[in-house]
Amino acid sequence: MDNTSIKHALNEAVENFQKGNHERARQIVAQILKQAPDSEEAWILASQLAKNEQEEIHILKKWLAIKPDHQVARERLNLLLLTDTSEANPSQTYIPGEIKTARKPPKPLNFVDILLLPVIILQKMPLYLLLIPAALIIFVGGYIYYQTNMVADFSYKDFIFTKGFEEITKDDHVWRITFEFQNNTTFSGKVRHTSPFREGTVPMITHDILVTSGEYADSTKVNTRVTNHKFFWKAVDNHQPEGTINLLHTVPKNDEIYQQLLSIKDGDIVTITGREILKIDIYTGDKYEGYWQDAGCNTTLITSVQILAPTEKAP
Repeated sequence: MDNTSIKHALNEAVENFQKGNHERARQIVAQILKQAPDSEEAWILASQLAKNEQEEIHILKKWLAIKPDHQVARERLNLLLLTDTSEANPSQTYIPGEIKTARKPPKPLNFVDILLLPVIILQKMPLYLLLIPAALIIFVGGYIYYQTNMVADFSYKDFIFTKGFEEITKDDHVWRITFEFQNNTTFSGKVRHTSPFREGTVPMITHDILVTSGEYADSTKVNTRVTNHKFFWKAVDNHQPEGTINLLHTVPKNDEIYQQLLSIKDGDIVTITGREILKIDIYTGDKYEGYWQDAGCNTTLITSVQILAPTEKAP
């Protein structure tokens, strides 16, 4: 299989992935890897098409067996292995019996007893009294985390851009962008998921936004979810839905676009326009750190955002 055939097959696999035909996409990728086992793009797409984390771990191990020095695959595998938990030990049931012992005089409190006194008091408190401060701690902690990591002020003033946004620098960090197409792409429809996030290696990517149209926009016909920058859907009656579904990884062109992205909510009807990004290479000084590249999604330099009334149709 020559490079042209591989590229054509990869494009076909990505198109099937975007349309939700995951099984067909897996078949195409498997065929590519049989003919071209060193195809980096095919391995990336294969990992994105994994049905679960265990399958993705298996794919990454096969990839690393072929190319053991691939940094991105190694880091992803290590992350998955860290989050992989073993089964818990079976719970044991304790049935208390009646034990009669002679009453002993209380012991005087020592220093350790005094230190443990708050724990003993907490153990004797009713459960509902413990739940109130626990819920308050979770709420406050979640609020602080959200404000710090999700909607904290974000400014492009610290970044330096080339005229065509093909290179971005900040301090000694450099990001080189390869665009997929020359022209802009427009995504119109109903938002079924939006979540701001900070990706440390590519801080200019600010949101995951799932834009849907047709039956994909109807929650009574198609169920959708977004996890770990990947989207999944399933038709309620197992038919092939009509319409489009695209998960955007957004790179706002400026602060004004960023603020508009922050205002998007689930259920909004939107029209988002931008230039699709194929790959972002990451450097620290002269050292190559890796790259960002999606598979089946749309990393896009956003140049225009229009939020319509929920009852309007996107033009």
